[in-house]
Amino acid sequence: MTGLLVVATVNEAFGNGGGGAAFSPSDIAGLSLWMRADDISGNDGDEISAWVSREGNSYSFEQTLTKRPLLKKGANGINSQNIVRFDGVNDLLVYTGNLLSSSEGTVLIVYRLSASPTATQELFSSADTALSTKYWTLEGYRSGATKLAIIQRSADTEDRIRGSTALSVNTAYIALFKSNGTAFSLRLNGAAETLAVESGANNGDWLAETADRDNFVIGGLKLTSESSFLKGDIAEILMYDTGLSAASISLLETYLDGRYAINP
Repeated sequence: MTGLLVVATVNEAFGNGGGGAAFSPSDIAGLSLWMRADDISGNDGDEISAWVSREGNSYSFEQTLTKRPLLKKGANGINSQNIVRFDGVNDLLVYTGNLLSSSEGTVLIVYRLSASPTATQELFSSADTALSTKYWTLEGYRSGATKLAIIQRSADTEDRIRGSTALSVNTAYIALFKSNGTAFSLRLNGAAETLAVESGANNGDWLAETADRDNFVIGGLKLTSESSFLKGDIAEILMYDTGLSAASISLLETYLDGRYAINP
């Protein structure tokens, strides 16, 4: 591991070139967070001290010396695009504060697992560090179920909603987590998941219904202690403050598929 990286925020639109205007996720209203690993400068294997969002707010997800994930590039990335690699032991990136409190939303994450999981692994979460009973999490692997899951709790019964597709290691996925304010939905690689309610209810409770959150975390969960570390890679995160339409979701999945060659 070499170097300490600070991410440069990039704001330009992008696409496949040509004479027409390129599609950008910012073309869709409600974009509140956009993390893309290709914005991180440095060499393959460098430690990441900060990952800064590119939607214009410059949210900085940071980490101290001993818990930094790695930048992986080229053949070590996904379709030659950069990824952030988490070790599954203690790596995570933290934004201290509550950057969003919407009552509905949509999150798309490009990721892959790098080893057969034995425990729950978080992709993205927000929680109250003073208690262990207030949290919102998007899971890239649900322990015992090998599926995607959305978990929400605000000192009440935990709502635990999981998907239907068994996940594989070393496979890149586009995971979509959505609430329209009254119900959750999940998609994996462009297809809707059949949902199962493991606990609580599928009521769509999102960030606004989760009290006292004081962090957002990539690659783990930070309550009174840190846990559920991701052992794998994240290439891109898109977060909207509304439950997007089917048409908008199709545009975003097509953009991510084209960029990372998820569905060859």
